[in-house]
Amino acid sequence: MKKQTLFIKAALSLTLAMLSVSCTVLNPTTGRKQISAFSQEEEIQIGSKTQVDFIKQNGGHIPSKQIQDYVTKLGHQLAAASLRADLPWEFHTLNTNSLNAFALPGGKVFITRGLLSKLTSKAQLAGVLGHEVGHVTAKHFNDKYAKQVGIGLISAGISIYGKQTENQDIQKAGAIAPAILTTLTMQYDRNQEHESDKLGLRYMSKIGLNPEGQLHVMEVLKAASNNNSLEIFSTHPLPETRIQALKGILRQDYPGYNDDKTYNRGVDSYTQNVLNILKKLPPPTPASKPQTK
Repeated sequence: MKKQTLFIKAALSLTLAMLSVSCTVLNPTTGRKQISAFSQEEEIQIGSKTQVDFIKQNGGHIPSKQIQDYVTKLGHQLAAASLRADLPWEFHTLNTNSLNAFALPGGKVFITRGLLSKLTSKAQLAGVLGHEVGHVTAKHFNDKYAKQVGIGLISAGISIYGKQTENQDIQKAGAIAPAILTTLTMQYDRNQEHESDKLGLRYMSKIGLNPEGQLHVMEVLKAASNNNSLEIFSTHPLPETRIQALKGILRQDYPGYNDDKTYNRGVDSYTQNVLNILKKLPPPTPASKPQTK
């Protein structure tokens, strides 16, 4: 099994290296080279076309202009602190009780009512939005697409070769290639999450909000999550893993984060503009399930 895994890892690295020779660009946000799968115009088109159905499938918008304006204003401040401020950024509040936040390419960011209700400060909201802005500025959608294309080519090639060769090791590798390659890409997704955490801290601190807010967000998610699953089978790091990483970054890069004179938490602001309003709103309407014949 070890030889098979190493074989597939080598094939994956070789394919990605071949793809990247003529189409890599330096991302100034992350300082690393990326395969350029989409232009900025294509990113914007993908996000714009996808978001309409995405909003409908997630309960529509929270029926509060004040909450929406508050989230939008903060989101644009965070985006302006990035190196992709020229994107047509949009920040949407979704009227669903699930605890989540999402980002689509081209600057479309979403946060759910359920997650908003669990936060307690403007700094925490900035931690969520800044993380999602980080996914966009780091072009993680681009990375994931490029890697999936490479994995599809490798998996197909190994499977075909496995059927044609008499080498039993290669035959076995061809049979299990899809499962192993999927597991390998999960680690890549976890790296994306850590990278977005670091970018979120950067953006929120630039606009004067306490970067510890992002750590508190992860503690909220940890309290609400089921930590019984093994991390290796998850596409995202477990909250505890991210909490420990954030603590290290805060100590090293933001030594003054405990000084309220340096950074603002915005507890009263968040309570007034979000929490107090959410309490007065009717509960969200459950999403209707597609009818089946």
